[in-house]
Amino acid sequence: MSVDFYEALGQFNSYIVGLEEYDPERVLYLAVPKGIYSTFFQKPGIQLIVKRNNLRFIVYNHQSKAIEEWIK
Repeated sequence: MSVDFYEALGQFNSYIVGLEEYDPERVLYLAVPKGIYSTFFQKPGIQLIVKRNNLRFIVYNHQSKAIEEWIK
């Protein structure tokens, strides 16, 4: 999972740069399944990365694909 996270973080940061230039009003969110958010993203080291990168999340139910929570 951590390799996927670091890859997603790199993509997220690249998109942020583009949005700042071309659509600065748009807010970018990282979509993650609820199970991953409630385990992996609660680790102290990951929380520090989340805070420093100002990550926002859409947490969704993996089975139904329904959005369960928006986290700023």
